[in-house]
Amino acid sequence: MEAGKEHMLWMYEQMLVIREFEETMVNIYLEGKLPPEIQEGLAFDIGSGLVPGEMHLAAGQEPVAVGTCVHLNDNDTVTGTHRPHHFAIAKGIPLKNLAAEMFGKVSGLGRGKGGHMHLFSVDKKFSCSGIIGAGMPPACGAALASKKKGKDWVAVTFFGEGA
Repeated sequence: MEAGKEHMLWMYEQMLVIREFEETMVNIYLEGKLPPEIQEGLAFDIGSGLVPGEMHLAAGQEPVAVGTCVHLNDNDTVTGTHRPHHFAIAKGIPLKNLAAEMFGKVSGLGRGKGGHMHLFSVDKKFSCSGIIGAGMPPACGAALASKKKGKDWVAVTFFGEGA
């Protein structure tokens, strides 16, 4: 596929959206988790703050998600890793729903139960798991379903060196 100027600009804008989203979320995440006394030896408080739990970011990995997902459509399946935000955004998950899930709101993708790394969207055929490498079997299943239905849908999975 030949990438024209407008196409390349769109991809760059997507990468910026992903980076800005993650930077904003990590700043919100850290509010209330790092007490002023941290320099005096107090531990990081994972249970406090507006965003519960942990936070795994994908800074610097935006081109992988955008460069892959730009070739996909809503019928194609993507399964991601425990660092899922860039894949979710590149696949077209609305930022509002993604953020709501991370804040534990019922308007989130999983009604606020999945947090930041257990995301799922039937409409966009996207899922991820906190278990490294766990996206491979669902992606294989999606590919098999496509083949059995006689469709030309694509299934993509991402996994890191820990898989």
